Amino acid sequence: MFMVMICKKDTYKLPGWPFSLSSFALGAFSLLFYYHWKGQKVRTHSRIPSRFIAIISSRLWIGLCLALTIAGYVYGLSIGSIKAYGDAFMQSQLVSVMTADFFVLTWLSYSVMTKEKIASWPYPLLCFIPVAGPFLILLLDNRQDIREEKL
Repeated sequence: MFMVMICKKDTYKLPGWPFSLSSFALGAFSLLFYYHWKGQKVRTHSRIPSRFIAIISSRLWIGLCLALTIAGYVYGLSIGSIKAYGDAFMQSQLVSVMTADFFVLTWLSYSVMTKEKIASWPYPLLCFIPVAGPFLILLLDNRQDIREEKL
């Protein structure tokens, strides 16, 4: 999700692609550094190839990511156990760090959507539906871009 947002507008002094790639290993914590240090815009076009941007920002790709997220929700809510999660949270430092990462990611998605003006009110509230909400905003944003191109 953040790769789509960063790569589409990678026009800042600090390149965004290393941070979006490192977020797969380090989570939202690596993205915090990017958004803090990105600096001023220095380019008019993204430094990422337009073909790659077209693929990751396509309605098909974003829709597929949204469908996989919803499938993960359904699986987790139907098979998962709050008690097992609570036990794992207390016993494993990794689970507690991943939980903190989850909350940082939720807050960061709201912050980025509002500061980068990706979505207007009330759509940023969808960011509080973790992962699925921002994908839905990107899908709606994509439809708006297509409508504007046809005009």
